[in-house]
Amino acid sequence: MSYDPFLPGPLSVSSRTVTAHDASRDRDFPVEIWRSSHTADTAPLICFSHHSYGTRKSSSFLCTHLASHGYTVVALDHSEVVAPVAPAPDETASQRQQRVDRIVADRVPDARFLLDTAGAMFAPTGVGMAGHSFGGWTSIGLADADERIDAVVAITPGGAAKPQPGVLDAPLYPTRSVPTLFLAAEYDVPIPPADVRDLFARTPGATLMCTLGNADHFHFVDDVADAHEAMRAEEVTGDAAWMPGAMRPIDELCAPEPAHAFTRALVLAHFDAYLRADDAAVGFLCNGLPRTLADHGIGADVEVRR
Repeated sequence: MSYDPFLPGPLSVSSRTVTAHDASRDRDFPVEIWRSSHTADTAPLICFSHHSYGTRKSSSFLCTHLASHGYTVVALDHSEVVAPVAPAPDETASQRQQRVDRIVADRVPDARFLLDTAGAMFAPTGVGMAGHSFGGWTSIGLADADERIDAVVAITPGGAAKPQPGVLDAPLYPTRSVPTLFLAAEYDVPIPPADVRDLFARTPGATLMCTLGNADHFHFVDDVADAHEAMRAEEVTGDAAWMPGAMRPIDELCAPEPAHAFTRALVLAHFDAYLRADDAAVGFLCNGLPRTLADHGIGADVEVRR
């Protein structure tokens, strides 16, 4: 049979939640684990990082797909969820910056703790890191700091040198070369393709950037329409107040299923290529990818860095 990462894997997947205690910060994290009872403990491990104020289950459509193909997949609720810091009454600009700095400072330690926790439970032969938005930033940041990470997928990641107003202002300048796939969305309001491309251009080991046509920032979560329209309806203040009005109505954008198919196939193929050394996965990514996506009803731009 030919390689087809669009198809669900042959394994039946279940998920379970465990609580992991980080003694260094006296903090409890709910951790979700997706895997099959037939998956060996030595199977490659994928750690997933959610978007800002999301949850460990924000992109379960992707985590389940990877697990059905024999990966062990883990995710946690990040510190801004489990140990939130509420804005002070009449919060000043300085206080807000301190609050944001704490959220940023917690992200990579959270992801490292997730990897430590999963590593103590399993004995993976390779480790991948994937994340959406702030989670994409987290994935690149952890890979740069931790040599256990063998491959990365950054989905609409923060980290541009000059982000949009109101978006995380924490530019990334990674130095460690790790095979990295970037996914972007054509009409992403907070993190447009140009900002993803900026980070793609200066990430050692970046191999491929694929931009999903007619899509916005929340096309990479489970409940695309609800998340997108909730953001459009939100009363945002401060530097990000412009965002909801700049977002197109969901019925003018790509349907959720093609967006999910795009994400599932590309992420699986990237990890198959670099964690399993699967030549068929390499061929899928390198030979006629735009046509393959078009054959599945998916419009996308593909950029390769040699």
